[in-house]
Amino acid sequence: MKRRFWAKIYGSRTEPGHERRGRPRFGQSSTGRRGTVSLIAVFLLLLYSCLGLGLVLFSDGFLRFSQARRDALRLESAAEGGVKDSLAKLVSWSADKTSEPARLFEEELLALWADGSGGGILAAEKAMGLAFPFLSNSASGNLSWSATAACRLERRREEDPYVRSDYLVAIDARGRLTGWPPESSAGLDLALSVMAGRLPLSCFPFLLAGAEANEAAASLLEDGRLTLAPNRRGNLAPRGLVSPRSLVTADASPLLAKAMKVRSLDPGGISLAILRQALGLPAVDEPVPDGVYLIRNDSGPGGIFVQGDLDSLLLGIDGGRQVVGFVNAAGAWRLSFTPGLGPLDFQTPEGLVQDAQPPLGIILVNGAIGSLSAAVVDSTGNLEAASSSGLPCLRDGQSLTIVSTDELVIDSDLLHEGVSWAGSVPYLKDKQSQLVVYAAGRDVLDGSETRGDIKIGSNAPVDVRIQASLTAAGSFSVEGAAKSVLVSGGVQTAFLHPGASRLTIHPDERIADGWLAPAPAPSAAEPVLLLLGFSPRAWRERT
Repeated sequence: MKRRFWAKIYGSRTEPGHERRGRPRFGQSSTGRRGTVSLIAVFLLLLYSCLGLGLVLFSDGFLRFSQARRDALRLESAAEGGVKDSLAKLVSWSADKTSEPARLFEEELLALWADGSGGGILAAEKAMGLAFPFLSNSASGNLSWSATAACRLERRREEDPYVRSDYLVAIDARGRLTGWPPESSAGLDLALSVMAGRLPLSCFPFLLAGAEANEAAASLLEDGRLTLAPNRRGNLAPRGLVSPRSLVTADASPLLAKAMKVRSLDPGGISLAILRQALGLPAVDEPVPDGVYLIRNDSGPGGIFVQGDLDSLLLGIDGGRQVVGFVNAAGAWRLSFTPGLGPLDFQTPEGLVQDAQPPLGIILVNGAIGSLSAAVVDSTGNLEAASSSGLPCLRDGQSLTIVSTDELVIDSDLLHEGVSWAGSVPYLKDKQSQLVVYAAGRDVLDGSETRGDIKIGSNAPVDVRIQASLTAAGSFSVEGAAKSVLVSGGVQTAFLHPGASRLTIHPDERIADGWLAPAPAPSAAEPVLLLLGFSPRAWRERT
């Protein structure tokens, strides 16, 4: 009864003071619950402490990794710095030593010849102005490097009266970082080409050889009337050379000997009887009449010899044939042939001369050329001077040397067939055609002094492009109104007078690269040493 009474009052079967243990009422505390919460809090504290410690350790590891990677990159850059530092010093040395062609006396030339025959590198050392192996070292901050440049002969080619030697220059550098035991290494291979002897002047991209050459070249470069364009293939050799000595020869007799297919002419001059016989005239000691002659002997046709002044010399292309026109007061001549093949057709005022072989690519005019220009060949085979610019006039694969023993005037573009242009730069790779234009300063028969000038005539276009090596024993000048003259090849002269015009010279990279031998050209007046090419070949990277 009593339990029921209290149960009715309290809604429970438990009497006061005898409550059953179980789930606490709302608002009441419990020792069990407080223990659970404390355990969860400790667990969370431990968890976040572990996470924080992990982040700290990870950050420290990542920092150490980043620092190691940075040091590795800096170590690698130290080796690269050694290569670049050595290359810069080599280029600096060569620039100081090769701004003027080095003169070679007879005993020096013989010593270079003998050394090269035995695989020596004396010519390379003399051209660069240093001794191999070349050692260099430097430091910047906690980086340091050292480099060694070694040289060896790869190939050598002898051509009378000069020799060409091609070398491999190998730069090996090692880099170090203070506090780091490992070293890094890198290397660079460079191609070095040197020529020694009485060199073909067409190998010089620009040569100004005269008493006031240094001052004249500096003035023209400073005021922008002369621009020497860089080689597209990274040739580090000097693009322009000056010399107070007269290196441009005025003697065209060696080229006449080549046109006649003889090794050399007598020092006292050519015999008129021998020359007349080669020209198809009676072998008597009498002057050669004015006219155009095809040189011939038992082995076939030689070059072309012209006695007297020409009013015009025209170059054109007719299909696959090279056509050359000659005009003077007495009449006109036309020569037509396929480069490297036959037959040859030579139309003269007296009739047609034919041969199964092509002529040698040498035209020697013992006199002045009033106008040298590109021409259009009409349906009858006649040539007419081109009235527009951009017309190719030299057949692909043809090497042609044009010599005037007096003054020569260029009145148009002189372009090669099949050459593509990237802006103002011709793309010459795989092309075999060459054009050499030479104004000598001496009559080839009587030895009398002449002008020996090359002029860009007033009739030439405002923007004239010439793919040729232009050599003048006298002066090279531009006449008439201001023009933009682009020469792809080279200019070699004693005096340069561009007037108000601008002259830009792009070197013929084919000769420097060594896969194209120079066409017949005038030789330097004395033996010299030329740094022809110095260009990177391959980068080597080792760690």
